[in-house]
Amino acid sequence: MFRELLGDQYPFVATNLNSLASVMAAQGGDSEAESLFEAALAIRRDVLPPEHPHIAYTLHGLGRLHLACRRPDKAVVLLREALDIRQKVLGEDHVDTAEVRAALGHCLMQLEDYAQAKRLLLRSRKILAAQRGEDHASVREADASLRDLYELWDPSKSGTSPRPGPK
Repeated sequence: MFRELLGDQYPFVATNLNSLASVMAAQGGDSEAESLFEAALAIRRDVLPPEHPHIAYTLHGLGRLHLACRRPDKAVVLLREALDIRQKVLGEDHVDTAEVRAALGHCLMQLEDYAQAKRLLLRSRKILAAQRGEDHASVREADASLRDLYELWDPSKSGTSPRPGPK
């Protein structure tokens, strides 16, 4: 409705598309969510400066969608761009920057780049704990992510190889 009234060159349309994409993704409508995220991203890239936080927000959402769909090769590009923007605009220690850093850490786990994933996940956890407290859900999620990482990776071995499975 807003798109018909305002057209595609209005940031409010992108915000609504992004919100709808998030809802669709949460409900399992991955294909529709992807289309909505991409439409929101296209509008935001057209009407906002290249390093605007809303662009990073949409990149993060689309990256997380690709990650959930086991497409880490697509997610990594989006998440790296989102992280770059958030670091420049919000700073290294901002909670939103930490959340993108955690998503990129998950992505790198899927790509089996365990050493880099560990670095990102530890940094994210440190920031989240400092900003939100040790008992916050995001810190518990960070701890679970690190446990998952250590179940997959033995750093005393070749550096990036997963641990061998049960025999």
